[in-house]
Amino acid sequence: MSAWPGFVAYNLGIALFAGRSTTGSDRATGQGRATAGRVIPPVLAIRDKSNLVLGTMLFESGNFERARRSLDRVHLEGPFSNQALLRAGWAEASARQYDRALVPWNILVDREPTDAAVQEVILAVPHAYASLNLHRSRRAPVRARARAVQQPDRESRRIDRQHQGRGGFSMP
Repeated sequence: MSAWPGFVAYNLGIALFAGRSTTGSDRATGQGRATAGRVIPPVLAIRDKSNLVLGTMLFESGNFERARRSLDRVHLEGPFSNQALLRAGWAEASARQYDRALVPWNILVDREPTDAAVQEVILAVPHAYASLNLHRSRRAPVRARARAVQQPDRESRRIDRQHQGRGGFSMP
């Protein structure tokens, strides 16, 4: 099956959404449902991107619940997953639901540390725990702070080891 119908529906949805039609967001974010049973990566990527864009727009307009629902539809292993997890957490945190914000953030915090979304969430997790008044009773915020402090040093050592193995440079 061709991915072209997905691109056409996405473009139509964006055009309708730009005209402030709610059917546009439904059409653009609904891609992938029409291909039930078949996984078509370009169509899934279009759907994920649509849900990320829609979720971001809803978040920025203060509609946190609808933003969270849209962001929750982004696949956890897709190219847009880190940004969706970050924004889903911020949608919950903005609604003062810090316990719910920690769910996507704790998934994200263990991902590739060079990703900007991961770096941001490493700093956001201790704030969420502190907002729940768990900063003295739990060790998780301490671990998150330690990870935030140690991460750049660990990453620097990893890069040094890679370059030394290839006969590259070494930093003192």
